[in-house]
Amino acid sequence: MTGTASGSGKLTERLNSPNASLVKQYFAYIANNEYDGACDLVAGTKCNTSNPIGLETFSQEFEKMTNGYEYVAVKDYGIVAPSGKNVVCVKYSYRYKDDTADGLISEVMSFYTQTIGGVLRITDRVCAKKYKAGR
Repeated sequence: MTGTASGSGKLTERLNSPNASLVKQYFAYIANNEYDGACDLVAGTKCNTSNPIGLETFSQEFEKMTNGYEYVAVKDYGIVAPSGKNVVCVKYSYRYKDDTADGLISEVMSFYTQTIGGVLRITDRVCAKKYKAGR
């Protein structure tokens, strides 16, 4: 694993890395309701902008939110998965329009990135933790 400080085992954030910038751009597109732009950053058929139904399905989750993502933190510690993909750590928070309980829902995710055909893309998103109000 890369990204550790020399010998200390402590992770060191790689500021403004291409991987973190890609993931930040993904969230910026979503914040501006530019779902086709966000989809273009995702590899393969996970979100295909040439398929209107696929794009609609992708955008539906965000339309359920009151104010979109209210908090987003993106960190790249230089971690490379055994698959060779780069891992970018993300925490974001949101609330659903139909949620009557106070508090934000938060998720901690790993976004995997890889260069495909000379272009850096998001290949996978894996949820590590989802919680609300500390639960």
